[in-house]
Amino acid sequence: MAPDAHPAPPHGFADAFVAGVLDAALAHPTRVLGLSGLQGSGKSTLAAQLVDAAAARGITAVALSLDDVYLDL
Repeated sequence: MAPDAHPAPPHGFADAFVAGVLDAALAHPTRVLGLSGLQGSGKSTLAAQLVDAAAARGITAVALSLDDVYLDL
């Protein structure tokens, strides 16, 4: 099989997509954006890219993981 027959998937989301998500989040008066999805769907990757994109615009942002936070009801 040719070495490039199955290229590695690209890492991260397209810059235009990340910018669009950030623009949509900034258009809302509430400045908290939650991401949810299946394991391995790219939530942490997108969160990191959003933090980087916000920083590039001079906006301070943080990504918080709630993976192991559970409510004991």
